[in-house]
Amino acid sequence: MYTIVYRDKQIFTSTRHNIYQSDNRVDKIRFLIDSENENINISDFSVVVQIILPNGQNGILSYLVFEPDLYNNRYLIAYLPITKTLTNQVGTIILSLSFFMHDIINDIYYTMNTNSTQLQILKSNIASGSIPSEDETNILSQIQAQINSIENSKATCIDYNELTRELTLYSDVNKENILTVVTLTDDVTWSLLE
Repeated sequence: MYTIVYRDKQIFTSTRHNIYQSDNRVDKIRFLIDSENENINISDFSVVVQIILPNGQNGILSYLVFEPDLYNNRYLIAYLPITKTLTNQVGTIILSLSFFMHDIINDIYYTMNTNSTQLQILKSNIASGSIPSEDETNILSQIQAQINSIENSKATCIDYNELTRELTLYSDVNKENILTVVTLTDDVTWSLLE
């Protein structure tokens, strides 16, 4: 399991394991987010993972859903499965985090970004056609269950507009309450992680 740690507005990899081309749901990326910060309560933020695939032209977005208990009484913990979407190409994956919060009382939007870290996808000898495809119905059910469990002040839905390159985070499933809108860089083609 890969472990990515966020501390002092930086991310770094603390544990590395080999990830091979076409690996699918046999490993996870564990995120440990330092909850001790003098200025802000990091647990009030929604966290979006931005992953640029090895071709440098395609990106994947996902948001983190944190476990209810802290790791070592200090770190928020979340997991992101390593799917074939991430391992389809051999090379370097570039990963960064963005934190978003909307202070509803004062109508203030907070945004915080991190540096990036890299994960290597190694060449596999398995033919790519031999890996079975995902059961889409099961995945959508899992995503819906995660969305329903997030509080209203955090992002529960994400939309991506390819024309305007805007990522919109919503606090409700009906997509009526916008938390924030972020314009993504135009040198990468982005899509949502499935």
